[in-house]
Formats: sequence, C-alpha cells, structure tokens
Amino acid sequence: MADKLSAGGMLCLNCEAENDELRNKLSQLQGCYDDAVASLREKAIELEMANRNTRILLQNLALAEKRAVYDNLTGLFTRYEMEVQIKHHFSLLSRAEYLLKNKKVANIDDENFSILFVDLNDFKIINDSCGHQYGDRALSIFANFLKQSFRETDIISRWGGDEFVVLLPGICYDRAVEIVIAVKDKLEGVFMQCPDSKQVPIRASFGVASTSDAHMAHTLEEIIGVADKAMYLDKKK
Repeated sequence: MADKLSAGGMLCLNCEAENDELRNKLSQLQGCYDDAVASLREKAIELEMANRNTRILLQNLALAEKRAVYDNLTGLFTRYEMEVQIKHHFSLLSRAEYLLKNKKVANIDDENFSILFVDLNDFKIINDSCGHQYGDRALSIFANFLKQSFRETDIISRWGGDEFVVLLPGICYDRAVEIVIAVKDKLEGVFMQCPDSKQVPIRASFGVASTSDAHMAHTLEEIIGVADKAMYLDKKK
C-alpha cells in the first residue's frame, strides 16, 4: 500500500513538472506571438509611411512634369516642351527625306513645318505705365488670342518673357506668311483696359522660318535663329 502511495506521489510530481514545462513553453510562445504582432504593427506603420511618401513623391513629380510642359501664367506650352516638339518634327522630316531618297512612299510636304517667332510690341511700356499686374494680363490676353487664331494641330508656346513660338506642322514658308498677315489683321481688334480706363492695343511682331523652299532650316537652333531675325525685321517696320 505504501509502495502504491509512493508511486502515486511520484506520478503527481511528474505531472506537475510537465505542467510547469508546458506553462513555460506556452508563456514563451505567447511572448513570441506578442513580439510578432508588435513587429507586424511596426512594419504596417512603416509601410503606410512609405506609401505616403511615395504618393507625395508622385504628386511632386506630376507637378514638376506639368510645370516643365505648361507655362503657369498663360497655360501654353513651355520653351522646354516646344524644343521637344520641334526636334520631334525634325526627326519626322528626316525620316520622310530618307524614305523619299530610297524611293519609298513618303509625302515630304506633310512633314515640312514652319516656325513663327512672336514678340509683343511695347510690352515694357505696358509694364511701366499700367504695372506688372497688367503686363501679366496682357500676356494672358495675347496667349488666349493665339489659341483662338491657330489650328488645333498647331503648337503654341511661351518662349520666355513676352516672346512666343508657334509651330505650324505641314505649312510651307509662303503659306505661313499668309497666316501671319491674317493673324496680324485680326490682332488689330485686340485691346486691354488699363487702370485709368485707357484702352491699350495689344500688338506683336512676327518672324517666319520654314523647313521648306529656299528658307530651309535643318536644326532647332537654326530655325529659331532665322525666325528670331525675321521678327526683329518686322518690329523695325
């Protein structure tokens, strides 16, 4: 009987020892679980912050790209974007010339283009007499006039300050000159109201350069240079 009691006591002690061991393991597992949950929460916070930073970077990138493409004051293309467009049209022209040279189908007239270099007249006088706010207004008025005066396929940019550049795809030199005459006639009816209720005329000088005829230009710098010189000749008239 004593042996049975002794054996039973040993069994209980073994069970208690096993229970203690299980409790220790359970406690360790609970600790690991808590650590894992805490780590996941930290990772979730870090991921959310990373996603937030990524969204901000993408928004800033989109804003920077927009500012690179569009002029903030007038809504026209920027000089940077116009240079991209002119180079693109030169590449189209080069391809058409190559196809024509190799007796493949190509309509080079469609790829020729003209450039108008435009400068507002008396812009400094507007700024000095009416104030810079009205100078900006004059630029906006003229930009809207240009938008309404050309085809949807034409590309209009603010080159800088009071200078503008218009790209006319598929337009030869002679046709571009005709377009300028018509645009200048239309511009005669454009005025801006100054603070003293004085009507100030919005006028501009135009220079034309083209990749066609005897006025051939082969590079961005060349075609802009030719159009710029032609604009100054027009301004002296």
